Amino acid sequence: MQPLYTLNRLTFFLAFAFPITALSQAGASFACAQPETHQHRLQNDEHYRRAFEQQEALLYEQARRTIAPRGASSTYTLPVVFHIIHDNGDENITDAAVNAALQRLNKAFANTGPYNPATGVDVEVSFCLARRSPEAVATTGMLRVQSPLTEFNYNGPKGAQPLEPAGIHQHLDRAGNLQQQWL
Repeated sequence: MQPLYTLNRLTFFLAFAFPITALSQAGASFACAQPETHQHRLQNDEHYRRAFEQQEALLYEQARRTIAPRGASSTYTLPVVFHIIHDNGDENITDAAVNAALQRLNKAFANTGPYNPATGVDVEVSFCLARRSPEAVATTGMLRVQSPLTEFNYNGPKGAQPLEPAGIHQHLDRAGNLQQQWL
């Protein structure tokens, strides 16, 4: 039997979780298309809705079964790097906004604060800003990339087209073992 959470699934989830939580406080004038696209597909695509509900049920059951036998708590802490893509405007979010998003994400994964313990569990994963780059150089865990391509062309659930910011490829090779988040 394959493990429920593979590294690829966790990475895929985190790729959506960090930008959504980080940008929710940025006061930006653009919106992420993910919630609308997800709702649209839940309402109009029966196969998608059934698959989503089955996945949620499996995740809930797996989490419920693993709480009791685990015994002593062992929280895994993952270092992350935020790549903040900006054009010297409002999209250049502050360090405080990144830290606040990271705190919200940790609360979500711990199922504390505003999250309902009756419908979720502490997954014993937390995140911190990376303190060292893959080259062992001290870092704040936040890298800023100046680019004019900071907009997201949002034309509804079927018309979302992300733009690829200039300079991304030079940073991808530096990923190492760190979780990378692009904002």
